Amino acid sequence: MKPSTSKKGKSAKATPATIEAVAETNSTHPETNGTSNPRQRLQKPNFHERRHYYGALDYKLVARTSDTEFDKTVAKTPGKKEMDVSPVGQHSHFVLFWNGRGANSLQVRVRKALSSLEVIKLEAVQTGYTDQDTTSWPVVICATVKKNSAKWEPAVDAALKVKDILDGWDLEHIECEIREEK
Repeated sequence: MKPSTSKKGKSAKATPATIEAVAETNSTHPETNGTSNPRQRLQKPNFHERRHYYGALDYKLVARTSDTEFDKTVAKTPGKKEMDVSPVGQHSHFVLFWNGRGANSLQVRVRKALSSLEVIKLEAVQTGYTDQDTTSWPVVICATVKKNSAKWEPAVDAALKVKDILDGWDLEHIECEIREEK
């Protein structure tokens, strides 16, 4: 049960039901499928990822669009690698779109896509580990929600809507994360 693809190779809008179905059919080695799409592999964060994805930062992960595998050994080794955030200063092309004005600006469209959630803070940041050069950190749209206000399924739906908007603006390299306050 794969989502259909367009002529450009992008998948049709994925829903949590299609994501879970694909993840269940190929859960041991999803990257071995030659036609795999990162959005097909999205899975609900497990306990350790939910609690330790942000390291010492005061957030818990609810949902994310990236398919980077969570390394729980890093989370269990405090002080070895710490996650941090920095402003999005290196990506002037993105910053112009993000800070744009008008009803169809990128930030306004992202806020509308997240309207089903109780977002208390929306920011575009770079995230990465402190032992890496910050210029290599990816840009991430982070939507912070109130503690215990969002479940994974509606959160991943909203995150995928944001990702579709970013892809439409030729910002495919930018991901979306929904996180809650600890």
